[in-house]
Amino acid sequence: MLGENFFSLRFGGNNPHIIPKRGLIDHGPFRRIEGSLRVRFIRPEGILEEQINKLKDVLLKGNDKFPGGFEGVYRVKLEMLKEVIIRKDKLGNPLNDDKFKKILCEDKELSVKPIYVIVVPPYPRWFKKSPYCLLKAYLTRYNIMSQMVTFETLYTKSLVDTAFNMANAIFAKAGGEPWRLWNKVPSFSGSGERVIIIGTGLSNVPKEPGHVEYNRYAGFVVLYSDEGQLLSIKTFVTEYSRESALKELKRVIIESLNKFSVGKEVDIIIHYSGKNIGGLEEKEIAETLKEIERARDIRVKYIVLRIITNPLYRVFSLSENGYPPIGLYIQIGEKLILTYTLGSFSGMVPLGVPTPLLLSLRLSNIPLEKVDREALVASICEFARLNWRGVSVFNREPVTIKYSRLLAYLAASIKEEMRDLDLESLPSDRAWFL
Repeated sequence: MLGENFFSLRFGGNNPHIIPKRGLIDHGPFRRIEGSLRVRFIRPEGILEEQINKLKDVLLKGNDKFPGGFEGVYRVKLEMLKEVIIRKDKLGNPLNDDKFKKILCEDKELSVKPIYVIVVPPYPRWFKKSPYCLLKAYLTRYNIMSQMVTFETLYTKSLVDTAFNMANAIFAKAGGEPWRLWNKVPSFSGSGERVIIIGTGLSNVPKEPGHVEYNRYAGFVVLYSDEGQLLSIKTFVTEYSRESALKELKRVIIESLNKFSVGKEVDIIIHYSGKNIGGLEEKEIAETLKEIERARDIRVKYIVLRIITNPLYRVFSLSENGYPPIGLYIQIGEKLILTYTLGSFSGMVPLGVPTPLLLSLRLSNIPLEKVDREALVASICEFARLNWRGVSVFNREPVTIKYSRLLAYLAASIKEEMRDLDLESLPSDRAWFL
C-alpha cells in the first residue's frame, strides 16, 4: 500500500495539503500568473440571467466557502469585461451573431486576450456541430481560451461549487499552475535520474454521432514530469489509416521529448487506455524510444502500461465501512496490478463503492522482476490527483488518460471546422481543453 504522503499536493510557498480547496485557500496556487486575468461572459438572451449574475458575484467577491473570490484564492486580480448577449435564434451557432463577431474582432487583436466563459445548451460534446465544438474550434484560431458552462449546470449545481471548479480551470488555461505533487514519482528502474510520464492514445472518430463508419484517427501525447508539472500537450488528426496514425504518434512523441533535458538516464512510464492501441502500436512506441536513445545518446528505460478502467476484479475490506484503503495495490500474476485510486483515507469515507483500475504491464526493456511496482502504482494514484478541471478531493483516473476521449474529439472537430488551422498552433504548455 502506498503511504499517505503520496497523496499530498504542493501549493504556494511549497506548502502541502491533502484537500485542493483548502490548499488553495490557505496557501494559494503553486505557480501564479503575472498581471491581471480578464474574463468575458457570452450568454443567451433572456435565459438564466439571475443565475449568471450570481455566478459572477461569487467569482468576484466570493463567500465563506470561496473566500475573497477568484483574487482571494488564486492571488491574481480578475477583471470582468462587458458581457455579450446572443440572440436566441443564434444560439445554435453564436458565430452568426453580429454582436459576438464584433467583440471577437476587437478581442483577437489584444496582446493579452480575455478568457471567454460561454453559457451553452446541453449538447453532447462529441457532436461536432454543437456550440461547444464550434466555438472551441473557432476561438482556438485566435488563441482565445474558453470555459463552457451548460444550462444544466447552472440550474442544478451549487453556484459556489461551480464557481470554484470554473475558477480552477480558468486559472490553468491562463497559464497558472494550481498545484503539483508533494511526492515525486520514483524511478521504477532504480537508476533513472529523471522520470517522465507520458499519456497517449488513439481514437477512431465516426463520420457522424452513433455511426460505426469511421473516417479519421485522432490522437494525443501528454508529457508530465515526475512531480506533476505539465510539460507538453500535442494532438493530431490523420486519415483513417493505422499506418498514418502510427507515423503521427511517433512524430509527436519524438518532438515532445526532444524539448526537454533529461540527463544521461531517464525512466519513461507510458499510460494508455482504450482499445485502439494494440501490439503494433506498442512495438512502434518501443522503436520510437530506441530512436530517441540513439539520437540523444541517453539511456532510456521504459515501461508501457495499459490501464483497464473497468476490471472484473474487486477487493473487499474487513474494516467497518468495507472500503479498501486508497493506494492499495495487489499483484495478479507477473503482468497485472489491481490498483485503488479511491478508497478509505484517514477516516474519510468516499461516496459510492470505489472501483479499481487494472494495470497491464505490456512492454519494458528491463526484466519485469526488476521493475519497482510501487513506482508504477504511484504514477497512477498520484496523477489521479492532478485533475485541474475542478477542485475535487479525489479523482479515479490519472490525468494522463482522463481526457483522452475529450482531446481526441476536440482535435477532430477543430480540424474539421477549421481546415486551415494547424493543430501545431494549439497551446502545448497549458491545458486548453479543460
